[in-house]
This record gives sequence, C-alpha cells and structure tokens, in this order.
Amino acid sequence: MRTIVFILAMLTVVGVVSAERIYTVHAKQFPSGAAESNILLIGHLYAISLDPETKVATWCCYRATSADSASRNSLNRNWLQALPDATLEESDFRGPEYDIGHMTPLGTFKASPYAFELNFLANCAPQTPSLNRGPWVRLEDRIRELAKVHDAVDVAIGTLYETPMPPLPAADEPHVVPSAFWAVVTPHGERPQCYIVDQSCERGDSIDGFAVSIEEVTRRSGLTFTSE
Repeated sequence: MRTIVFILAMLTVVGVVSAERIYTVHAKQFPSGAAESNILLIGHLYAISLDPETKVATWCCYRATSADSASRNSLNRNWLQALPDATLEESDFRGPEYDIGHMTPLGTFKASPYAFELNFLANCAPQTPSLNRGPWVRLEDRIRELAKVHDAVDVAIGTLYETPMPPLPAADEPHVVPSAFWAVVTPHGERPQCYIVDQSCERGDSIDGFAVSIEEVTRRSGLTFTSE
C-alpha cells in the first residue's frame, strides 16, 4: 500500500509515518491486507486506506471519545476534495439513489477544531438512504454512547463488494459502489463488537440484527485485524 501522510487541513503531503504511529493515534484495530495500489491518508482525526479503483475507502480508522463529541456545534457539510483522481466528486451524488455517507462521522467530533476534515470526500462513500439514515446512524449513536462509558472506543469501518450495485447515475468516472459496510468497534478494555450491514437493509432495521464475529469480518473483507 502506498503510504502518504496527508495533512488534510493543509492539503500537503508532508512525509511518511510508521504504521505504529497511525495505530496509536487512530485506532486499536488497524487492518492490514489492503491492495498495494491503495493510498494511506492521515488526518488529525482518522486514517483511511483509499482505493483509487473503486474511488472509495477500503477501510477507515478512528478513535471516539466523549470529549470529542461533547458539543452542540452544528457542523456544515461543506464537501472538500483532496485527491480528485482517486475519489468521487460531490456532483457524482446528484439524485436520490445514494447519500454521501461519512466513514468517520461528523457527530463524533463536533468539539474538535479539525472536524471540517471529515468532509473530505475521501472520507465518504455512497450509501443507500435506508442504510445511511437507518442502521448506520444508529451504529454511530451507539459508538458515541460507548465512548461515554469507556475512556475511548477504537473503530474500524470498511467496505465489501460481494454483489453488484447500481453505479452513481451522475458519476462521470469509473467507480464501484460497495454492497455492504463492516464495522469493528472496540471499547477500551472490552472485546470488539462487529457488524456487517448490507446496502439493501431497511431503514427501521436494528443494528443488533447485523452483529457478526470478528472472524466473519476478517473472512469477508480479506483483511487482518490486530489489537493492543
């Protein structure tokens, strides 16, 4: 995997950081096994393995704390572009078929001065409205609740391509829409809670209905997860 330390706030490539450093800052569960052609992007709040072929992240890691979400700030979705040849564009999402879904969610970092970095399109993926506004938002809420109980929660989010999905109708570049999303959620001191949610889910579905083992996430994603 190509390693780029990309300080998103400055839009500048500044050097290379070791996997150990990324591991410490962004998540306890740091996946390995992504394609060699992927680009590793590092922001202040998250790390992303971006697939320039699909134009979507293979995985995204972040650490949620209660302090980062303890704000009433209303954050705007002012979409930003860093690597236009490797990501989708805002205009690609025109139409009702897909939402622009955050991999690392805005609501988890409302109190952070770097929250605007979450609007880089490298941190976004096409999600059906039923997923993005249903089970997925309930998963994000659960992670924030867990962060209130534990010192922190380490989160890895990723994509699966198990069944063909309709492309974004307005997109003018080759891309692939994920058929499902996985999550490995690890509260400090606890075992990971894992989920795989299909894009065809219903908006009213409970996130609990999508719980799986870490072994199933590993098998279906082809990635390997390590922990402290």
